[in-house]
Amino acid sequence: MDRAARLFYEVWDIARRHNSVQSKLVILGDLAVLALARGQPEGAAPLLGARDQLFAQFWQPRRRDDPLLLRSSARRRARSDRGRRPQSRLDGRCQLSLDEAYAYARSIVVPPA
Repeated sequence: MDRAARLFYEVWDIARRHNSVQSKLVILGDLAVLALARGQPEGAAPLLGARDQLFAQFWQPRRRDDPLLLRSSARRRARSDRGRRPQSRLDGRCQLSLDEAYAYARSIVVPPA
């Protein structure tokens, strides 16, 4: 897992140099999965929530009256009502900037020395 962490941080540096926000957001998700693999679900949930919020911020969804979007939203609400998603991803507590989310990821998935 140390090698995976090292590679994710190397790829982050490449994404930073190329100013690739989408790549950085994917890497945040990867770091969250690595946190889960290391037994840190409480650390991974805010990372996933921040990633989702940032994706929504950078890429606007389709028109709100789009039937596919409305059906998808209804399914998401039904799943969340059944408690299948961590609450921290649903209640808006994951308002982090991209840099803050990355700093948080580095604090829970400490890169190897």
